[in-house]
Amino acid sequence: MAVNLRERAEADLSFTLEGQFNLPCQLIDPDGNLYPDTDADPDAALLKARVDYDKKVVDMETGEELVVGNSHVTLRRSSLSRIPLEGEAGWKVRLPETPSTTASLVTMFVDERSIQDGKSIGMITLYLTKAVQA
Repeated sequence: MAVNLRERAEADLSFTLEGQFNLPCQLIDPDGNLYPDTDADPDAALLKARVDYDKKVVDMETGEELVVGNSHVTLRRSSLSRIPLEGEAGWKVRLPETPSTTASLVTMFVDERSIQDGKSIGMITLYLTKAVQA
């Protein structure tokens, strides 16, 4: 029996992105619509995503390894009813403030210049920036 590689990759994403270490999140489109719409359906389950809050980088001058805040969310495309497009401005993500399912949700802006649309394997990565108060 032939195995469809794309179908297998999509099935694997349910485990890798939405499995044991997922965190709840919610997308807000440029018009303010919620995905999922918890205003219309308070019992709607939030999206499940892999959330990375920090990453390690190497300081080129010192060679020292540093941990820097560089939050991003990776979602399974098939879980989304509306998908942010590359260059589309105004998207936001509500996600836990810390890597805990009981943490309060905060809203962060999606950096529209860095949406990585992984069409070939069924996932999308959204890089986030914190709101800056004027």
